[in-house]
Amino acid sequence: MDHSFFERIFARALPRHDAKQSVRMQRFLMAAATYVMTIGLTSLSAYLGFIEWHAVSFMTMAILLVNGVFYFLIRSDLNLKFKDPSLTQQQKVNQTVGLVSIWETNPVELFRQHANRLKSAGL
Repeated sequence: MDHSFFERIFARALPRHDAKQSVRMQRFLMAAATYVMTIGLTSLSAYLGFIEWHAVSFMTMAILLVNGVFYFLIRSDLNLKFKDPSLTQQQKVNQTVGLVSIWETNPVELFRQHANRLKSAGL
C-alpha cells in the first residue's frame, strides 16, 4: 500500500514503543494544527490591517517555541516524569498566558479603528 508523504511524516512523529505516548502525541499534533490555523488567521488579520505584524511575529515565535518544548517533552518521554504525563495543566497555563499579552490589541481601540475605516469609506 502506497502511503502519502504526509502519512509517512505523521507516522514518524508518533512514538511506537508505548501506545499511551502515541495517543498523547496524536492529541498534541491535533492541538498544534489548531495553532497553525491561528497563525494563518492572525496573519490574515494583519494583512487586512486589523492588527500589527509585529504582534503576529511575536505570537508565531511564541507558539513555535512553546509547542517545540511540548513536542520534545512527549517525544523524549520526559513528560512521564510529571504527575500528569499528558501535560494538560501545563498546556492550560500556556494557553491562558497566551491569551493575555502586554502587546495585545485593545478591543475598544480595534472597534474604534474599524468604525473609522467604515466611516471613511462612506458606510
